[in-house]
Amino acid sequence: MRGDCRPTWYSYGQTVRPVENVDHTGGNTDKPKIVLLACPRGWDALPTAVYKALLIGPPNVGKTSLVRRFTQDEFHETYTSTVAAEIRVHAFELPEGRVVLTMVDIGGQQSFLSLRNRFYEGAHYIVLVYDMTDRSTFDVMPTWYSALADTACVATCGPIGGSLVANKCDMRDRRAVSEAEGRALAKMLHFDYFETSAKTGECVAEVFLNAAASAREHFRTS
Repeated sequence: MRGDCRPTWYSYGQTVRPVENVDHTGGNTDKPKIVLLACPRGWDALPTAVYKALLIGPPNVGKTSLVRRFTQDEFHETYTSTVAAEIRVHAFELPEGRVVLTMVDIGGQQSFLSLRNRFYEGAHYIVLVYDMTDRSTFDVMPTWYSALADTACVATCGPIGGSLVANKCDMRDRRAVSEAEGRALAKMLHFDYFETSAKTGECVAEVFLNAAASAREHFRTS
């Protein structure tokens, strides 16, 4: 059964934050706890939409590093695999109003395959990430997309927007996938295309701002 794609609405001034000790191995990680903050007087009638963006792709392409760079302005050279999924939340002040983006960073290991579907449901935006220095991670992008297309809420709300992200652009001298190839695949998927570096921060903020703005544009009338 497909999830409901419609955004969740909260009053202006409310914030969504993950549970501190989330069970990443099968708990209710796709529904973080809601923490309500005091609303400024006179603003409580303005709604805030909460959208769910999925970061998916093979292991070690830098999904978690992208999220940490954006939310914490940090980067760690050492690699630690994501167990099932990690959830981060960020609020954007757009010209049309406030948008809260729930970023679900899904582990790429095959051992988590059976858990992915529960995170895919109800998604509003997809961020497909590959490592531009590793050709094999690019070649499996269509497979990753196909795997989630049948589970994410496509039939109810139409095709979900997304971005194809070529990460590790700080190592362009070791590029194994050309920009033209990346753009061609993004065009085929009807996705936007970005080249990013979680290490330097290049174009990272643009990816998540685009996700929030695109999700709002696509689903605001749903």
